[in-house]
Amino acid sequence: MKRFYVILIVLIIAILVGVSIGFYLYNKKPVGTEDLKANAKISIDKITSDFKADSAKARKRYNNDVIQMTGVIDKTEKDQSGHIYIDFVSNNVKVQCLVQDNARNDAENLKEKQTVVLKGKYTGYTFDEIIDPQPQLQFRDCIIVK
Repeated sequence: MKRFYVILIVLIIAILVGVSIGFYLYNKKPVGTEDLKANAKISIDKITSDFKADSAKARKRYNNDVIQMTGVIDKTEKDQSGHIYIDFVSNNVKVQCLVQDNARNDAENLKEKQTVVLKGKYTGYTFDEIIDPQPQLQFRDCIIVK
């Protein structure tokens, strides 16, 4: 009987520890881009020329990387949900950066033809001649580097 109570207490403690860890991980905020180190620091011209030259090789190189980019803004836009996008065009390739929520105030002050340094996570490359003849690089969680 004593052995049964010991096993029961150990089981209850294990369940409580598991629930506590699960609760912590569920409520943990995701790491912001400002806390991540950029794996590459390049210009918009360089990254677009890499994709223009060999998109498969560039996708492999930049896949899910945090990249710090410098370029001249083509336009900024806000969608219906209030998300801000910063667009660049170089080498006939569009680069679109979705601004991280906590960086919206900085992004709202940006103007067209302004040179800016952004840091963001590369998420994909799209090219569909039927829908849009211009290839597009996509970044998310972008912040303005000061």
